[in-house]
Amino acid sequence: MGFGTSGNSSTQGGNALMAVKVMDIILDLKHESAEKYGFWDGLGTIFYLRVNEIIGNPSLERNWQDSTTIKTARPLLANQKYYPLVGEIVLIMSAPAKSVVEPRQAAYYLPNINVWNHPHHNAIPNPLAMKEGDTKQDYKNAQGGLVRHVTDGSTDIKLGKYFKEKLNTKPLLPYEGDHILEGRHGNSIRFGSTIPTDKIDEANANDWSEAGDLGDPITIIRNGQSEELDQNGWEPTIEDINRDSTSIYMTSNQQISSLNVSFLKWESWGAEYEPPVDNLQALTSPPIKEVEQEVIEETTSPVEETSSDPSIYDPPEPKMVEEEDASTPPPTVEEEDDDELSMFDELIDSGDYDVDDFEEGELAAVSGQDVATSLEERAADGETVSETGGTNSSTGDSSWADNREKYKRSKKELYETWGYPNWQYPAKIPGKTGITTTVQKPAPFSSIKSNLGPKATNKKYLVIHCTAGAHKPPVESVLGMMYGDRGVKALGGSRAGYHLMIQADGKVCKIYDDTFTAYGASGYNGTGIHINWMGGVSSFNMTNAQAKVLTEVVRTYVDRYPDIQVLGHNQVADKSCPRFWVPSYMKALGYSDEKIFYKSDKYKNDSGVYAGDYNNIKNGTVA
Repeated sequence: MGFGTSGNSSTQGGNALMAVKVMDIILDLKHESAEKYGFWDGLGTIFYLRVNEIIGNPSLERNWQDSTTIKTARPLLANQKYYPLVGEIVLIMSAPAKSVVEPRQAAYYLPNINVWNHPHHNAIPNPLAMKEGDTKQDYKNAQGGLVRHVTDGSTDIKLGKYFKEKLNTKPLLPYEGDHILEGRHGNSIRFGSTIPTDKIDEANANDWSEAGDLGDPITIIRNGQSEELDQNGWEPTIEDINRDSTSIYMTSNQQISSLNVSFLKWESWGAEYEPPVDNLQALTSPPIKEVEQEVIEETTSPVEETSSDPSIYDPPEPKMVEEEDASTPPPTVEEEDDDELSMFDELIDSGDYDVDDFEEGELAAVSGQDVATSLEERAADGETVSETGGTNSSTGDSSWADNREKYKRSKKELYETWGYPNWQYPAKIPGKTGITTTVQKPAPFSSIKSNLGPKATNKKYLVIHCTAGAHKPPVESVLGMMYGDRGVKALGGSRAGYHLMIQADGKVCKIYDDTFTAYGASGYNGTGIHINWMGGVSSFNMTNAQAKVLTEVVRTYVDRYPDIQVLGHNQVADKSCPRFWVPSYMKALGYSDEKIFYKSDKYKNDSGVYAGDYNNIKNGTVA
């Protein structure tokens, strides 16, 4: 190596790299050796022992301050500093020292070795510590060597004077061609691109590759990861625009499908709105400045209108010709004949109805939502929501009344508020009591899964529903619940009834956070999370995509809430919704009775309930 006994400099040369373990580092003037190594000039100086020394004599590390073989090294790079932690391995090399009198060599170190393939830290334990049970259990044998999986919730490894390991800090999941820079605390920069979603596992899908062309560049700067991630720090994660502390997405042709806009009223920022300018149009068709004409005073008598002077031209008044509108008329929304819905009036009079009973084309005897049937029950639910669910107001929302009138006049007129027929997301739908229901753009569950929002503390049940209707957009269903005559009479116009809705193509539409009370099943609203698969109008017609996603949703929520019980709506209401028997489905998934809710089994063998092999629903091979 060519280092002298002090480890600081030598008259010998050498260019070999040597692995050493960091024992200490100078990071400020409070360090006891700061003065010795030049005050601020010694910033970043490490004290190390050679790895082969520690292997030969493990106790040397525990008493390193008394060791005569302790040496020092300085950072190699001048403008990129990546300071190692105590216990990490770095490579050192020799290069010219600061001496100008005679040629001397000094030790310099490179960034730490990626032992655990993790940005948070790569410190390794002492060989003696590996014989201790608390430490040994954190390291698993694999074909390529040890892997570090801390599962007991704590770690005893020393990383410095105040740096503490965070077990939920995760590395970023890479995609082909990515260049990723990661800090130790969940901060990162990704130089990535749009990727083909059909070439990767659905669980690894990101939310910036649903639009644009393959290879479109994207740069994501993230300042801290979500605090809601699990403790499996060895499992990689993906940037979460809604949950990460702060982030900047520099896109080209991408659309961030999961973005939840927290506030739309730009006036509150104190900004003055300026309409956007089309720069290309401004260059090709610049506005013509108006020139004021000089006013010339008349010095002669005015010419009469009947003048016959041929030098004066009196043009004839032009005839206005009305042009026919040749544009294609917009698609129309058929209005329903009230006589076709007379069955719903009877339901209201009886007091036994569901939200979906008030949606066109859905069967009252099947559909999947009971509602809070009185103002008292709705008041008991609190009418309060999470930050992403809206706000609560005793005065109501005037826009709700306006939308209600539009719905009465023409559904199409109301739908166009949200961009019909090309629905615009997120669709923020104001409720009667001031609650805003936000319908997110349907997306793969892999992206929804990372944006479920904060965990609820009062949820005991996961209730599965079907709409018993057609495969129309979820936002259209929600609008019917919020503004339709019968829906308002049943629900009060304040909210919808599902947390998640699964479309026929398997995409999931998020409507509420778990913490929000949706009116899905009477008696199980405040303590329930309500999941809906769209379909089941006349029989069990779940698609393979829906079955596959439903299984993923159920497993996610059982993991998210270890004490939750899963049930179908037909176990607590006189309906065949969700068109299959959930206890049999849960058994097929391998869950024990403690995860399954049991009450009435009236609909277990009902003719409207699925009678096939429940492994088909589990495996997504039901259709």
